[in-house]
Parts: sequence; C-alpha cells; structure tokens
Amino acid sequence: MRKRNRPKTSQATSQVSAAKRIRSLSSIPRRSCRAVFSASEKNFAIADFHSPPSTLIEARRAARGDVPFPWAELALEGTLEGALAQKPATEVEDDFRKTLRSGRERDRAAARALEGPHLSDLIVVHGPKNARASDCSSGEQKALLIGLILAKAELIKSLEGISPLVLLDEVAAHLDQARREALFGEISRLSAQAWMTGTDRDLFAPIAQEAQILAVNRGIISA
Repeated sequence: MRKRNRPKTSQATSQVSAAKRIRSLSSIPRRSCRAVFSASEKNFAIADFHSPPSTLIEARRAARGDVPFPWAELALEGTLEGALAQKPATEVEDDFRKTLRSGRERDRAAARALEGPHLSDLIVVHGPKNARASDCSSGEQKALLIGLILAKAELIKSLEGISPLVLLDEVAAHLDQARREALFGEISRLSAQAWMTGTDRDLFAPIAQEAQILAVNRGIISA
C-alpha cells in the first residue's frame, strides 16, 4: 500500500482559508450574482455585478488547486468597463442613465438598445498558459469551455445549495480517454444529474455501471 503524502502546512492552511471564503460567499444574495442590469431603475453601482462571482471563482481555484481542465481568467471588455477603470462606479452609472435617456428615440427606431453592457465582449484567458482563448488550439479551447461549464455548475451549487442539471452535447467525442474519464469524475464529484449525448456508445463505457445509457433511433428510446 502506498503511503499518501500529507500536504505541506502552508498549502493546507491556504486550502482551509479558501474553503472558508467559499462558505462565507455562499450567503451572498442571489440578485448580486446574476447579470441583471437595469441602471435606469435601480440605484446601485454596476460594478457590484461582477465582484461576487469573480471572488467565488478565485476562492474555488485556490481551494481546489490543479484540476483536469484548465482554469480560466474572465474579463469583460467594453465601453462601460473602460469607463469603470477611469471613474467611480456611481458616476459611470449616472452617465449611463443619461445615455439611455438621450438615446430612447434612436433605440426605439432601431428596435434595440444601441448602448449598454450587452455589447461588451467576454474575454477568456487560458490561466496556466496566460494566453487568450482565441490564440489557443481547438483542443485547449474545448478543455477551457468544459472547465467553465463545470466551474459554473460548482458556483451554482455553492450559491443555491443544490447541484444544477448539466447538459453536454457530443462532448465525449471531442476528448481523449484521459479527459473523458476526468470529465466523468468531475460530474460525479459534483453529485449533479448530467445528460450527455453521443453517437458512440463505447465512449461511455467507463460509466456504464453508474449511468443509465439510452439509445434513440428514429424517435424510439431503448436501453
């Protein structure tokens, strides 16, 4: 029997501290962690929408360390984000309210909002490589995407107290055997119900004893 090495004191302390941060952040109100934006009606700083999820992601990464799928750095890039780097959030909120008011006729004619956070770009950076996702290989991009989905599922579990339903379409075909087994392990660790589709039944052989595998042929479902 191999003897398991005990973690160094500094690492164990860091993991315990991160776990405490996750537990304390789980009490954040749900509305603070959802990207609902209505600056013209609600009187609070728009920057508050980004900080709780970002803090949770950092706490999760510190607590878990290296995982099978790479961690990612997320950032929003747009007009409002640029303004927030130069002015207080409350001032940016006031300016944006004025912009919305002055552009109502233009927005009505266009049948859509021509200014706002919906025009911001989500920037994803491959954490271990410190490279933008757009510069990564297709395999690295897929691993990043799966990592983000799993991270979101874990954050929902931390915030809501229950594991979400995870839907993954044709995911197994895009991974090698080691990554597939790592994905199955991550889903099992989350205790989440997951629906995964695929055209090759053999790819799901590692979880054949744990999962219910169904075949769909011309609208007929069979075991």
